[in-house]
Order: sequence, then structure tokens, then C-alpha cells
Amino acid sequence: MEVSYLLSNQAHLFYILHKANDKTNVILYIAPFAEESNKSRAMISQTAKALTEVNQNVLMLDLYACGDSEGDLQQARWEFWLQNINDAVIWLQQQGYQTISLWGLRLGCLLISDYLAQTTQQFKTLLFWQPILKGKRFLTQFLRLRVAAGMTSKTTETVKELRLKLAEKETLEVAGYLLPFALAEKMENATLTSLDLTKIEALYWFEVQASEQPELLPPSQKLMTTWQAQTSIPIKAESLQGDAFWLTQEISTAPQLTIQSLSCFK
Repeated sequence: MEVSYLLSNQAHLFYILHKANDKTNVILYIAPFAEESNKSRAMISQTAKALTEVNQNVLMLDLYACGDSEGDLQQARWEFWLQNINDAVIWLQQQGYQTISLWGLRLGCLLISDYLAQTTQQFKTLLFWQPILKGKRFLTQFLRLRVAAGMTSKTTETVKELRLKLAEKETLEVAGYLLPFALAEKMENATLTSLDLTKIEALYWFEVQASEQPELLPPSQKLMTTWQAQTSIPIKAESLQGDAFWLTQEISTAPQLTIQSLSCFK
């Protein structure tokens, strides 16, 4: 395992590189937003280590102002994060990796989708975990964290009022994170429906649910049907039993998610 920093947009980005015996293939992992990233680190690290056993190197990257990378979130921009991804891809190519795959969790999937729309690079496999289909819905859920916190301190705010404050270009503190308007605006407009399938060779999409017989969410199933009609590349979408580890109060994992993800690279 290699722990260091790479340079992007004049900022040092923290990374952990899980190394396999074979230096041919590498997976670039893009994390979710805010506390979801912290909650999921154990699960991601566990899966990254397992992936090295099937000859996949894994680069876990902290984007600008996230995790242990340089920067303050109130200065973060969606465009900076897209540049971070691109710089990491170039860095991996400079290290001699021949094939690069992309792996996203939650908001990380939206970032990857936007990145694919603007890059000329080609990638082997795209692995999506619990993707967010629409950034607008995610932003609403994130703002609700502040609404809920306000209830305990007898501060009454609504999501609508918080959106108006963002529209006035304020920086809002939500669950300890300073969210700038410029970032929120781009986040809200992001959507997975425009994913560029021509930049990848295969797509694997996994969701997790607590039920014993989990089913793919209807919007996801509809999107899969649309994409399968548009391309000949392999597309697999499946819902697995497991905890929502990016949300749970205690650190948890979803073993089936790791197992199924390994099968995508064998």
C-alpha cells in the first residue's frame, strides 16, 4: 500500500494506492460527499484490498477540500473535482498502468458521469455503487440534515428557505460542512441520464437494500432498459442485500457488494 499526495490545480491531493502484483490494471475510486465518504471508508478499503487479489490496483483519491487533501470546502468547485479526476487519470498513465477503470459511490458516480462527458479518454470498466441519479434530489436530502438539526435547537428552517439562501450566493453550514453556492449549483444540475457509454467497455451497477429479496429501484431499472437499447457493451445492474454503510450510525459493511464487484474484474 502506498500513501502519498499527487498535485492537481496547485493543490496536493491525498491518495492511498492499493497495489496488486500485476501493474497492468488500475481502478480509480471517487468517493461520495461529506460524511458519506467518512462512513464508507472501511467498506471501500476492504473492497480495494480484495480487488488486489484479482490483479486490480486501486487508487483511492481524496478530491480537493475532501478527506486529507488540501483546500477548504467553501472554496471547492465541481469543476475543480472534475480536474482532479482528470489529473489522477494522467498520473496513473504516467505510472505505467495500461488499462484504467472507474469506480464511484453515490455522488462519486455523478462526478464520473460529468467527467466522461468532457474527456477523450477511454476506460475499461465502470463500477457504480448506489448511484445518485439526480443531484437535485441529493442536495435536497443534504439540506434536510440542517433542517433536522435545527429542530433540536428550536430553529425553524425549511429546505425551500435554505435553497433561497443558496440562491443569494451564501455559504451554508450543513452538518459541519460549509457548502458554497457555486458547488451546490453544479451539484444540483448533475444527472446520470446523460452518461457517455462510448467511453467505457462495460458497466456494472449495484444497489444495496436491507430486505431479504432486494429489487433494483424502478428509476434505475428504467435507466438500464434505456441504456441497453442504446449500446452493445455489457451492462449489469443488480440489487444486493446489505446495509447502507454510507449512512449507518455505526461503521458497517455490505459483504455481498464486495463479492459481486470482484466478479466484474475476473
